[in-house]
Amino acid sequence: MSPSECRIDNGLIYFCNRVYVPNDEHHLRTEFLRVHHDLPLAGHVGRNNTCDLLSRHYYWPALPKDVAQYVGACGTCARTEVSHQRKRGLLKALPTPERRWQHLNMDFITGLLVSGKLGYNAILFVVSALRRCAI
Repeated sequence: MSPSECRIDNGLIYFCNRVYVPNDEHHLRTEFLRVHHDLPLAGHVGRNNTCDLLSRHYYWPALPKDVAQYVGACGTCARTEVSHQRKRGLLKALPTPERRWQHLNMDFITGLLVSGKLGYNAILFVVSALRRCAI
């Protein structure tokens, strides 16, 4: 920060016509991040737009890094993020096995109440994929 880019007006420090936000253990900065990202008017607009909104009026040295960290930890943004992967193709049926026990599906049902003296709390579920066809 050079002195020519700074001015003081009504007790606020301005840097390049933006309010300088001091480092107060991130309480004030976090509140600005919350207001410009979380509130319905801001609408969880993502990292770049939040950084743009904040940098129009405020300045602090680590603003882009703080915005990236804040938006990266936002649960709403993580849940509503758009996938940029190609759409998956249609599911295709697997070929029918020729004999029993050739193809197996297995799964565990867990989290059950503990039963008996041995303390079991899960079930192994096995299915043979052989299908019988009427001729």
